Amino acid sequence: MICRIKHQALANLHMLKLVYYDYYNQFQRLPRQNQGTDELIKQGLLPKTPLDPWKQPYHYILKNNSTHFVICSSGENQTDDHGLGDDLCVTGDVDNALRFFKDKKLLKAL
Repeated sequence: MICRIKHQALANLHMLKLVYYDYYNQFQRLPRQNQGTDELIKQGLLPKTPLDPWKQPYHYILKNNSTHFVICSSGENQTDDHGLGDDLCVTGDVDNALRFFKDKKLLKAL
């Protein structure tokens, strides 16, 4: 059961990463560290604050105010271990994503 829940959390993290890519595609920047998902909601990209399977909000970390970011779930212990412990994290790299999706319009479809 726990394995299935962790897989769901990772799937949610990857979907959320695509929303951040879409935001970048529209505004040519990522949300600031203190904005996170609130900015995605404000811009109409998310209907509400997404929660992980343990009913905790995901954590957004902008790396060096650049095009790199990390999104984490606090995991089963529901404690932000800053990417350690049982936290589940995915990294995003806008530059690599844009190279992968050569046609930027494809991101809008996501």
